[in-house]
Amino acid sequence: MIVRADAKDKSLVYLYWKELFAHDDNGSIDFFFNHYWSENNCFVLKKKEEIVSGLNVLKHDMMLNEQRLRISFISGVFTRPQDQGKGYMTELMTEVLDILSHQDLITLLLAYNPKVYEPFGFSTVMSKKVIHLTRSMIPQLSTMGVTYQVSSKELLLAYQKFTKYFTGFFVRDETYFDIIKKDLEAQNGRLVAYIENNQVMGYMMYTLSQLHVDIQEIVYFNSDTLYRLLNFASSLKERIDLSVSTAEDLSKLFPKALIEIKPWMMARLNDSNLFNKLFHVSVFNGQEAFMIAKKPLFNPDFQ
Repeated sequence: MIVRADAKDKSLVYLYWKELFAHDDNGSIDFFFNHYWSENNCFVLKKKEEIVSGLNVLKHDMMLNEQRLRISFISGVFTRPQDQGKGYMTELMTEVLDILSHQDLITLLLAYNPKVYEPFGFSTVMSKKVIHLTRSMIPQLSTMGVTYQVSSKELLLAYQKFTKYFTGFFVRDETYFDIIKKDLEAQNGRLVAYIENNQVMGYMMYTLSQLHVDIQEIVYFNSDTLYRLLNFASSLKERIDLSVSTAEDLSKLFPKALIEIKPWMMARLNDSNLFNKLFHVSVFNGQEAFMIAKKPLFNPDFQ
């Protein structure tokens, strides 16, 4: 039986996440269950009244070729250890995707394991570029003006200005930035901005691991801002992993850096007929749907 979770299921789903996703948990799981999780967004498969598999679905507005689309985002897919390999995840995904196909034009999930989700109609539509830097690769500039003290309103304006050059991104509001600041802090990270003449010139979201700074998102409008933010990051750790869109060519700025392209996001087109009518195209799957993008794709969100 596949149902939406109820309040009493929360603690058990939480325990499964803590066990199964421990390798990827640096505080993010606790924050997710305190701020994002709700019984309305969690689907569970029960056998003999016991939860054996589950997943979460969050809703977002995404901009694609100047059209604002309501999409669903699947995360936290799990099957409890003793029931793995029995087909329960397939049963759960099949029914949930049928529900979502009547609600949203597109369903997304992160491309952690593409081969698992391709049979459900998902295809990889976005990759990210990870630039591996060391302190010595970054031209030294002052970090004066780099600050944690920045309003969500100012961050939103910078995000909106930056995303004018891209498509495929999620629509954000001030509340998003209010929450993400706390989310990053829960993961041993912060959001920091560079301000010049009382104007936000850029910002970055980062988390700290034992060995390096992981910059999950960076917004900048010139190389000077980029260098200043990265100088701040290099003051925290010697090594930096900088994630950017595949359209951002920073090779001339960091010629010695190792660059890695990683699959990032997968998409499933739930209704090709409606999509084709909306965009005046003829596509059949998620990969083709995102190939119509008239601007570079950009979407650093992870849930």
